[in-house]
Amino acid sequence: MYRLSLLALCALLAHFSVAQNFLGTENFPDPQATVSLAPNFGTEFNGGYQIGDQVDNFQIYDAMGNPLRLSDALDNDKHTIITTGSASCIRFTQTWNLDASDENYQIARQFMVEHASDFNWIFIYGFEAHPGDLENCTSNCPAQTIPAPNGDTLYSHQFYSDRIAAIQLWNQIVSSPEYNYEFPFHIYADNPSNTVYNNFFERPFGSVVLDCEGKVLEKCEWTNIWLASSEGMSFLNGILEPNIDCGPGAFECTDESEDSDEDGICDDQELWQGWGPYDPNDPVELGTSVLEIKKNKLIAYPNPFDNILTLSNVSLGDQIQLWDMQGRLAHATQIQTNSTLNLSTLEQGVYTLVVTEKSGEQKSQLVVKR
Repeated sequence: MYRLSLLALCALLAHFSVAQNFLGTENFPDPQATVSLAPNFGTEFNGGYQIGDQVDNFQIYDAMGNPLRLSDALDNDKHTIITTGSASCIRFTQTWNLDASDENYQIARQFMVEHASDFNWIFIYGFEAHPGDLENCTSNCPAQTIPAPNGDTLYSHQFYSDRIAAIQLWNQIVSSPEYNYEFPFHIYADNPSNTVYNNFFERPFGSVVLDCEGKVLEKCEWTNIWLASSEGMSFLNGILEPNIDCGPGAFECTDESEDSDEDGICDDQELWQGWGPYDPNDPVELGTSVLEIKKNKLIAYPNPFDNILTLSNVSLGDQIQLWDMQGRLAHATQIQTNSTLNLSTLEQGVYTLVVTEKSGEQKSQLVVKR
């Protein structure tokens, strides 16, 4: 009896040690939360997850407080590309500058814009690459201050509100006619503890490519150079081939999966989500399996679309909103007789489609108007 109890205790501790690897918070961080100092990465760009590693799940937020959970992004049969950037990183800003003369920037930007709907692009604002307070610069960036495209000198983020303000500044720059920029994506703030940057990148404009199981397929030090190279282009075009399977999703629950708390969610999936596998009171309705959750997921097609967009898993009376990448409401309507939307008056670009059900629950998806 004692031996069995000891084994059970070891298993319990092992589960909880893994659960702590969930990177993020269930709620929008306190704006006054202190941002951790930049650790010493050294002068090389060889840190973070390596090819073949299983990454940890995370939850981050945009400047409006909208969450993004990595497991949700992985769950749509597309490969995921996670990229970091900042308004003081010249390689990042010049990639989106339509007046940039360097061919690497032009090729990289064109590829990302043209393939906006082919991958899950997740852009994360972490450390300032070249802040005004050089003593707080990440150790693998040159000791020089580089201002944002509007001329502002940016300083290391002391509080989470500083990081949100930096994102708002970037959004203003790319949406202003004063600057000739094209950035048709959302950008999210790393958490105050910098857990995404520290685990995924350790570089100011790097990228990590994941399959749908959350495994690292490729990584690069400088995203613009890699995308403009034959190596980067060939790799990404290769995984876009129709016969390349993205995978079933991270820690897919099966009939054989262990479910210690008998709440309908298997242990591995709960650990991936940052939940306790021995706590039946997780933030999911009891008895609802992960497979059943997927059946209720919002699907919008075709994507990209020209004028007509059709939605599935929506109901009569649901509220529909489309937000552009600058956070502006571009279209609003309500599901009346069918789930087909005529969006012929919508300008070309990338939008966040948000469906609000009568219960108040929201579902969202990135869509592209051609």
